[in-house]
Amino acid sequence: MNGAMERLDAANRKALARRDAFRDELRQGQAGHGGFQKLKHEFPYVGFVECRAEDIDFLMFHANDDVVAWEYFWLGDDAYERPIIAQWLTWAREAKSVLDIGAYTGLMSILAGLANPDGAVHAMEPIERTVERMKINLRANGLAQRVTIHPRAASDEFGPEMINYYRDEDFLGTGNSIHDKGKEIHARRMIQMVNTDQFLGSKHKFDLIKVDVEGFETHVLDGLRRIIARDRPRLVLEVWKENEAEVFSRLDKQGYAYRPVEAKPARVMNYLCEPRP
Repeated sequence: MNGAMERLDAANRKALARRDAFRDELRQGQAGHGGFQKLKHEFPYVGFVECRAEDIDFLMFHANDDVVAWEYFWLGDDAYERPIIAQWLTWAREAKSVLDIGAYTGLMSILAGLANPDGAVHAMEPIERTVERMKINLRANGLAQRVTIHPRAASDEFGPEMINYYRDEDFLGTGNSIHDKGKEIHARRMIQMVNTDQFLGSKHKFDLIKVDVEGFETHVLDGLRRIIARDRPRLVLEVWKENEAEVFSRLDKQGYAYRPVEAKPARVMNYLCEPRP
């Protein structure tokens, strides 16, 4: 084994040992779930992470840079947004075609693909380096041929747009956004937006759609207007507080019922949306 691999293996062994100790501390009540936020930088791990959500086993590649993989690595089964994922899997098992908007490194696309081997999955993610990681994750889970990646940002119009990076570029941030969050911007990059109705709606129908776009959700819903009216898909929708009135107005006009996942109000909430009878 060459020296580089020996160093990597040694670092990974340390990370795995500290992870196991941390999980023991959690079980014994000696640590809180947020305790890994410091440990993840002190004990970096690079490699595939074995993950489990509900009854689905899957892999995610981690170079100590993926928010989702971090949580599964340090916290174990069902570590990431369990209530949302539980409902997502229930709905995905019934869906013939799924659209994952703001797919990041592919978690929800992977789960949809594994939950329903006969279903089609489309993933939209505009950031190139994040798309490349998603490709690795899909390949590792045998889904490279079943999940279609569209490296575009869902919107209500076509054209270039600047996206803000709120973390360093060597980190696969989940919070990158066209929407100005009023926080320090580390970098800005050009991406391509598409009107989703025109880009995908003429060729595909969708039974289930997830939207996680960091404050850009009103534009995304406007670009899905025809798809929603025609297909009546179920929606898993992240909504920022400042957009609630506009989002709820659109859902009401489309004849949708919606309920929050979270029990307590917060600046960012997730909603499960279904067409009213």
